[in-house]
Amino acid sequence: MAQQTLGEPRAHTHVCLVSAQATPNLLPLLDTATAPKRVVMLVSEDMQQRAQWLADVIRPRGIAVETLSIPDAWDMHGISDLLLGWLDKQPDGGRGVALNVTGGTKPMAMAAQQAFALAELPVFYVHHERDELLWLTPRQPPTPLNGRMRLEGFLHAHGWAVLERPSPRRLPAALRALTQELVAQASALEQGLGRLNWYAHQCEAAQDLVVEVDGRDLAHPGFAALLDKFATAGALTFDGRRVRFADEEARFFCNGGWLEEHVAAVAEEVRAAARIQDLAVNLKVRTLDNHLRGDAGSNELDVAFLARHRLHIVECKTRSFRERHSAAEAVYKLDSLTALGGLNTRGMLVSYRRLSDGDRQRAADLKIRTVVGGAIANLRNELLRWIGTR
Repeated sequence: MAQQTLGEPRAHTHVCLVSAQATPNLLPLLDTATAPKRVVMLVSEDMQQRAQWLADVIRPRGIAVETLSIPDAWDMHGISDLLLGWLDKQPDGGRGVALNVTGGTKPMAMAAQQAFALAELPVFYVHHERDELLWLTPRQPPTPLNGRMRLEGFLHAHGWAVLERPSPRRLPAALRALTQELVAQASALEQGLGRLNWYAHQCEAAQDLVVEVDGRDLAHPGFAALLDKFATAGALTFDGRRVRFADEEARFFCNGGWLEEHVAAVAEEVRAAARIQDLAVNLKVRTLDNHLRGDAGSNELDVAFLARHRLHIVECKTRSFRERHSAAEAVYKLDSLTALGGLNTRGMLVSYRRLSDGDRQRAADLKIRTVVGGAIANLRNELLRWIGTR
């Protein structure tokens, strides 16, 4: 077989090992400097569906996709023989073919690397956090990767379709100023904001924008003043007995949407420092797994973003967890959502209301980061530490 050496044109074909982690196979294809004309996926029986999801993302980029099926992902000799036979059939002994050895089972990776070593063809490993191709053979410096990952492609490659992605919303200056005040005075406004959250939720259930306020709430210190703050910002009007929300967007804002907007705004502020590639609010997704029907396979992500090719999901809560629900519900939801982007996905719970010690421990056990109450005022630093830039 013909040896391919440093300085020759880039590979026109990548051989990839399909696994549950799609990102390393995608990254070299998103950069026009490293993208091949063809991808050949080595696929075991249990990875057929994942290979299809990956192909769905690759083909629209103008890259041809082929598959090589392997009967046993743990049969090193069988995999090596299969690849050597395939390489023998390639023009010019496989010159122009390179192996992305990042995915697959360890026996798959070892067998594939052995076959390409015998054929004297290039092998590289994708370091997704450093955005580099690390060359195992030939010996040469790493190749930087500059492709941009989008949430739609990332999620589809991991088995999730984006159903709805609302356009970014620019809050009016008055609402943005109100949000900053709510964050700065979390301790003082916690109780009153919980009641407003409840009234806004009642309107959602009744599909109405008007709700009558209980006199006992008006007697609560600060609640009337809180209503006045929201009224001044244009989110609602209050006639002394009834609250009328300005529109559905305003009702959503009062129902806790303000916290989602705040988290998204802070994430946008740190986009460059944290190397955030894509960011969305209220992203609606559905699994591509045909076994789940109806709402069972659907979810809404309060705030989602990609940073360093890793999916970060933030769940925002303003309601009281001492009423009907436990914070455990939010924590378990986040834990299940971290399956969306593979093993490296991270989850964070931002709660305006206090959490019990048990709920904090539950989140810690599931590796869910929590930012609670007054700590939200320091969200910028919390996000940077969580993403890994501090």
